[in-house]
Amino acid sequence: MAKVTPECSAHKIVDEAVVVGKDGSLANVVVYLRTKKPDISPDYEKTAKDEVVLDNKECRFNPHVSVLRTSQTLLVKNSDKFGHNTKLDPLQNAPSNVLLPAGQESKATLAMEESLPVKVGCNIHPWMGGWVLVRSDPYAAVSADDGKFTIKALPAGKELEFQLWQERAATSRTCK
Repeated sequence: MAKVTPECSAHKIVDEAVVVGKDGSLANVVVYLRTKKPDISPDYEKTAKDEVVLDNKECRFNPHVSVLRTSQTLLVKNSDKFGHNTKLDPLQNAPSNVLLPAGQESKATLAMEESLPVKVGCNIHPWMGGWVLVRSDPYAAVSADDGKFTIKALPAGKELEFQLWQERAATSRTCK
């Protein structure tokens, strides 16, 4: 790698597809509500128009997996001192492939919900990879390094169906 991209050889490049904690916990698992048109708690109004940051930093996408609501803006940054591009390949939204010089940023909106996380890549540094789940409701989370996640203010008194997704899993799982 250092011969091809010497700027990235200063950073520890690791495969983030499976991140297992000391106790066997699994990071970067996406858990999201599959039940259609849930009642949205008013608690989520204050974050409905937020920017969700996806940073090209130290030759990786940070965070590796993120959640974006259709009402939010994806802020793609490049914190490195050299260029990257951020390529998104959604199924429902228009694909994008933004070239980002050092220190630059770009904003994107993905107005349509995606049933599975969208692959993110960099054509300049092909080992870089990440994922963005685009949902119309706020009921989604990504597990932390300790395997824990939180989805707050779920609709009470209703049967809910959840989807689980992990980058290397052969299929996603549905739970009730």
